[in-house]
Amino acid sequence: MATQKIAAAPSVRRLPLYLQTVRQAQREGIQYISGTFIAHELNLKLIQVRKDLSITPIIGKPKKGYPIGSLMRAIEHFFSVETLESKILTWGVKPPFLRFLLTLPKRLRKSLSEAERQIGEDIPSSLVPEA
Repeated sequence: MATQKIAAAPSVRRLPLYLQTVRQAQREGIQYISGTFIAHELNLKLIQVRKDLSITPIIGKPKKGYPIGSLMRAIEHFFSVETLESKILTWGVKPPFLRFLLTLPKRLRKSLSEAERQIGEDIPSSLVPEA
């Protein structure tokens, strides 16, 4: 039976930075992106980028790098709701907290929607700091 790799928190925090770098490269028309390129852009060591990307299922091509589209999908999939539950269970989170974490994206969307509706309205004086 294959074991699931447990991702370290610093690696998980860096993945969104990698995704931004990959998206920018895609906008510039780049087809393949190397770990060396990502490391250079983010001022990281190559070995760190390789280690971080190893928590995703993506496999690069020697002397070419990673296909941009595949790398983007691999990182996005890592953060998808479908895989979130299995990752959290692997990390040993208890069921009540798991339910909270799984509802968090919905709660955030709701909070953002409420904030968007309030944009343009007067700010209550109770929220304005005194000079």
